[in-house]
Amino acid sequence: FGSWEMMNVAAGAMGLPRVTVIARPINNEYVGRHMLRQREATGNRIVYRDEAAMACIGALRKGEMVCSVTDMAVLPAEGGIFADFFGMPAMTSGALPFFAHRGRAPLFFIVATPLDKGLRYRVDATHIPIDHEADRDAEVLRATTRMNAILQEHIDRQPEAWIWGYKRWKWRPGEFRGPYPSYSYWVTKAN
Repeated sequence: FGSWEMMNVAAGAMGLPRVTVIARPINNEYVGRHMLRQREATGNRIVYRDEAAMACIGALRKGEMVCSVTDMAVLPAEGGIFADFFGMPAMTSGALPFFAHRGRAPLFFIVATPLDKGLRYRVDATHIPIDHEADRDAEVLRATTRMNAILQEHIDRQPEAWIWGYKRWKWRPGEFRGPYPSYSYWVTKAN
């Protein structure tokens, strides 16, 4: 929703603590190198999914911030869980709630809302309380579902700011028979 890249650059420029950003590699190596330089220009660090766990826990221990886009479909083996999104279970990364619970850190859902046709942005942050004493899996699901609900609220208010072409419902739970898009695949916990 809005501009992920704008938020990434703005965080460092606003003097916030260093941000460790979980990303996936860009397939085109030339574009990937350019984007990595842009993303790290204001002091942030980009880590890819396969190295994210240790880097994120280490960053939180140093008082740094950790962030990632939350609306990317991630398989269960990579930390994905099914959480409601627009009335259907959507495979969603539970990484940030997991790190917040494990690292006893606060969790915020942040979006960059475009203004003036994208010439300016307003940053909105919503605190999502984490019960660090609660069962970790239940708390990760609760917080991930809340993040999806907040994103849905922003999309409902400004649908043109979300990338509708992204295959958000790429996977569907084997037991769910709802109206999934034709591009979706069945997935079970065992996958």
